[in-house]
Amino acid sequence: MTPVRFTHLKAMSRSPLHYAHATKHGRPDSAAMRLGRIAHWNVLGGMPDDEDGRIVLWDGTRQGNAWKAFATENAGHEIVTPSEWEKALAIGDAVIADPIAARYLEGVKETAIEWAIGPRACRSRPDI
Repeated sequence: MTPVRFTHLKAMSRSPLHYAHATKHGRPDSAAMRLGRIAHWNVLGGMPDDEDGRIVLWDGTRQGNAWKAFATENAGHEIVTPSEWEKALAIGDAVIADPIAARYLEGVKETAIEWAIGPRACRSRPDI
C-alpha cells in the first residue's frame, strides 16, 4: 500500500480518481518543477525524492539517442541544463539572502517522519 503523502492528498481534493492516478503515476515533470527542486535543494539541502541528492548537468537538448543514453545512465537523478542550474541557484540564493525568509529557515531541515493512522502508513518530510 502506498503511504499517504501530501502531494497525493492534493490530488484527492479533485477526486478519488485523481488520487489513484497520482499514487500510481506521479505527475509529469517540467522545467519549472526542475528549477523548484534545485532551488529547494539549495535552500534546504537534500532532494525530496532522491536520497543522495545527485544532480547531473546535460548540455544539450532533451531529444535524440545521445539524450536517451544519458538519461538512462543517470536514471533516478536530477538532470538539468547549465542554464537551469544557474537560474535555480539564483532563486535559492535570493531566498537565503532575504532577511524575512531567513527567519523561517531556522531549524532542523528535511527530516523524514513516518506514522500510521490505523493500518494506513503515512510519510512526510517537512521542510523545516
